Amino acid sequence: MSGRNRGAVTIHFVFYQETDLLYRKLGFLVKLGLAEKTVVYVKLVPYGIHDRGLRLLEGGARTWFFDKLKTVSEPLDNFANIEKAWHGFLHYYGADGLGEEIQIILQKLSSEPQKGAAMLRNRLTTMQHSQHWIDALTRIMHGDLEGSPTWAYDLAEEWLTAKKQ
Repeated sequence: MSGRNRGAVTIHFVFYQETDLLYRKLGFLVKLGLAEKTVVYVKLVPYGIHDRGLRLLEGGARTWFFDKLKTVSEPLDNFANIEKAWHGFLHYYGADGLGEEIQIILQKLSSEPQKGAAMLRNRLTTMQHSQHWIDALTRIMHGDLEGSPTWAYDLAEEWLTAKKQ
């Protein structure tokens, strides 16, 4: 997510959440080497997200991270599989997930109007969230929310439920 402030661009890449969900506690920075308008190298720098900030992953945690990234990335080697993975996410999320999210926002609008309004605005104006809702609603309307490939559903399930050990 990025925002503009007096001509400067600020990138917000870490949102700390009190959760034991594994993949909400991991991320990576991308370092690019540029020369004459050409990318000459790409380096991923993995980190863990903690209540006191970021910590670079090292040793076994770093190795595990890159192994997991490779496993997750391999099926996404073409656009058709990326679409299948997205369908797997929508399938896993389901109509119930959408309904629960909407109920949480409606409850927050009643109990804490400013927070509820911020949550709803975020879902409507952030490209990732709004596209998620549009695609989920469209699949529900067409009756094809389910039926994603097993690998795509399983990938979404792992990504959204794996616990930090």
